[in-house]
Parts: sequence; structure tokens; C-alpha cells
Amino acid sequence: MMKKLTEAFKGKSEMDKNQEELNLVNGTIAELNEKLGKYEVMLQGAQLELEIEEDASTKKRIKKLESGIAKITAQIAEHQKRSDELNQAIAEEQKQQRKALVDEAKKKVEQDVHFAHRASLISREIERVLSRYNTVNGLVEPTALKDIEGVRHGENLDSNNPAHIDLIEANEEAHRVGQEKAQKDAEKVIQLLNDFINR
Repeated sequence: MMKKLTEAFKGKSEMDKNQEELNLVNGTIAELNEKLGKYEVMLQGAQLELEIEEDASTKKRIKKLESGIAKITAQIAEHQKRSDELNQAIAEEQKQQRKALVDEAKKKVEQDVHFAHRASLISREIERVLSRYNTVNGLVEPTALKDIEGVRHGENLDSNNPAHIDLIEANEEAHRVGQEKAQKDAEKVIQLLNDFINR
């Protein structure tokens, strides 16, 4: 019987197979217990009959009932053993499923922490590097050009001063070229940064 029960669930998932087989095994145990109860009642009746009157037929019936009870008891024990095995297997499968679920969630949290912490570290380093410049408008003091004519820090090149004309033009050209290069560089860095943070 146990072999037939096992073969009946081939092709199904391990969890489904064990659960369905467990339901059948427990159902069989219940049927056998019910049958056992009937046999025990009949045995008690036959034993009472024998106490009242010695009878070979009654003795034979008692022996047959005792044999049936022993057989049913053995079947119940066999099925109970299988029930215990299935319960243990199902508990282990549930444990493994739980572990897999927790491990998957842990990896997701680990990835989120990784990305967030990495972005935070990069952000702090960028702030540290950019703090050396006026990052609001990108203005830079043209110190090297001003030094040529001795223009002091905080003073501006004078467009009315002929000696400053070429310096002003050079400064404007330097800003234009520098800004164009900065734009290209920034686009590359931003792309690399986004790829790095989001990978």
C-alpha cells in the first residue's frame, strides 16, 4: 500500500507530493483506527460470550479478531511512521523555503545598502573636491592674466585701459574654451558616475 501511495505522486513538486501523501496517509490511519475500534468492541463482546459459555466457535472468533487487531495495529504503526517521516520532510522543506526567502531579501537589502553607502561616500568626496572652487557659477579669478599688468586680487581688468584689451579677450576666450571642455568632461564623468552608482 505504501509503495502505491508513493508512486501516485511522481512528477509533482516535492512539497506538494509530500503534503498530498501525508493527507492520504493520515486519512488511512483514521480509517484503520475506526476499524480497530470496531474490532476491539467485537472482541470484548466475544470475550463476554466466552465467559458466559465455553464455545469452540467463540474461541475461534476471538482468535480471528485478535489476529485482525494485531494486523491493523501493525498497519497503523507502518502508516504512522510514514506520517512522521512526511511531517519531518515538510518541516525541513518549509525551513529551506524560509531560508531561501530570507537570503533573497538579505541580498536585496545588502545591495540597497551597498548602492546608498557608495553614493554617500562619492558625494562626500565630490563635495570635498569641489569646495576648492566656486561651484555655484563656475567663476574663476584670471590671476595669471591679471598678473601681467599687475592687477591686484579683487580688482577687475579695465576695458577702457588699452593695455588690458588683449587680456580681457584672452580671458573671455579662456573661459569659453574652458567651459566647453568642462561640459564635455562633466558629461563623461556624470555618465560614468551614474553607471557606477547604479550598477
